Amino acid sequence: MDIEQTKAWQRYQKGLEYQSKISLLSKIDKNERFYSGDHWRGIKTNKHPTPILNVTKRIVDWKCSQVMSDLLKM
Repeated sequence: MDIEQTKAWQRYQKGLEYQSKISLLSKIDKNERFYSGDHWRGIKTNKHPTPILNVTKRIVDWKCSQVMSDLLKM
């Protein structure tokens, strides 16, 4: 049992190292903000209007609805 837990723990640690190496968490945070419409975070606009055309959200929502509408079996 300890051998299996050790292998699983090693795989878990390798996964964490890989995620850290590619900066996955910061990319996820940025993508989530972009999806929710927060496109202008950290940009100084001098009080000019900040247009938002959230194409990404529409595409993701459409794709999710297409996948969910199909009858899938495992």
